[in-house]
Amino acid sequence: MEFEDQKCKALATIYLSSEESQKDLVAEAGTAKEAWTLPEEIYEPKSRARIAKLRSEFYSIKKQPSESIGIYLTHSQQAGKALENAGKSTLEDEVAYQMIENLPPEFENIVQQIYQLNDDEFLPDKVRTILLAEEGRILSKQAKEIDNSKVLVTEGKKNFGTLQKKKAQVCSYCKRFGHLACECRLKSTKNHSFILLKSERQQTYVCPSIFSRTTES
Repeated sequence: MEFEDQKCKALATIYLSSEESQKDLVAEAGTAKEAWTLPEEIYEPKSRARIAKLRSEFYSIKKQPSESIGIYLTHSQQAGKALENAGKSTLEDEVAYQMIENLPPEFENIVQQIYQLNDDEFLPDKVRTILLAEEGRILSKQAKEIDNSKVLVTEGKKNFGTLQKKKAQVCSYCKRFGHLACECRLKSTKNHSFILLKSERQQTYVCPSIFSRTTES
């Protein structure tokens, strides 16, 4: 009698603890063992379907352009953990391979170095550390390139402004644009010609007197 009471209590406990969709199944069970194993037998195929879905998600994870390498690696490790929780164990090196499988081209060199790791080093945590360090190096390099580009753009704008300013200048001597009278080549050339001409005239004036004095002596 006492044993029957315990069986009824066990069935009642399982029934009350079950979800609404499973209570009809539990109610049909004759013993507590049947009530416990029947839902498992019915839903087992669904768990395999879930494992298949999780495997597909795990092997199709790719780093999106907008996400950091840290977020991408976290997704890979969480997908591996989800497979374990669903009853499908994943080897650590399988997770490590997946972490470097679909990385963008700028990680190609570091991936080749990761392939050279020893078996006892080729683990998810080790791969994660290496990839995070490489991401830091890449971001630092990109930041320097952006700074250099900004400098070039600033210098280009400055040079363009100087050129435009010079183009707006008008020479008071030759009336041409792009320079001032103090920079005028035409004026400089004429001044130089005038000096030469003046020098030649002075030489023409001096030379006869010298010549006549030489003759008289």
